Amino acid sequence: MDNRGFGLSELLVFIGIFLFILVAVAIYGRVKLGNESFYTKPDVDINKQENVNDSIEIIIPKEYIKLENSLNETARKYNISKDKDQIITLKELQTNNLIGNIVDPNDNSIMCNGYVEYYSNLNQYTSYINCPGMYVTNLYNYEYEKN
Repeated sequence: MDNRGFGLSELLVFIGIFLFILVAVAIYGRVKLGNESFYTKPDVDINKQENVNDSIEIIIPKEYIKLENSLNETARKYNISKDKDQIITLKELQTNNLIGNIVDPNDNSIMCNGYVEYYSNLNQYTSYINCPGMYVTNLYNYEYEKN
């Protein structure tokens, strides 16, 4: 550099270095800035569940969750052999006078069906209901309605 200041070549080198730093900071900032991303996820409603198969958010009304829980609690009271996995159908529970008909909470004319899966190794009960045209538990197996 001489006494006349910056020349065109020095200016271009300075602009090139400045642009390189600017792009590097933009890329780094977009990926991560410390432990936080520039792009934050929106707040998640706890009443929404994500369908794993096709990533569609499904809102499950509390009334249907109550029906599933009621079926689950009734199955827990049912005297079954706990040393093997079992399917306990709503019809089986009704036959043993443990539960009455389950009707859709939004339309009393719709009769619901359901079943509970019991997993002996986990001592876990999982309930599924089907209120035709209104609500069906994710992964509901219609084959169990035939029994």
